[in-house]
Amino acid sequence: MIGALCYAELGTFIPKSGGDYAYIHEAFGSLPAFLFLWDANLIFVPTTNAIMGLTFANYVIKPFFIDCPMPESSIRLLAAVFYMYFNFH
Repeated sequence: MIGALCYAELGTFIPKSGGDYAYIHEAFGSLPAFLFLWDANLIFVPTTNAIMGLTFANYVIKPFFIDCPMPESSIRLLAAVFYMYFNFH
């Protein structure tokens, strides 16, 4: 809730498109904003998507394997399929 309120205040104070990049650019300059974009594209977004995909796959597969351990390969395969479907469809 507090994070959402902070973003709402930043959005009204800095009315530029670009989200985090625009806010960092306004506050700290172009180099930190550029470095943030590269980190976001190479580290933050892909790892977040992978975590969400694996978590989702765990929850979907768990009812089929109640009394036995879930196979890791099926979790990873389902996570990859959902990642590809939801990001490129």
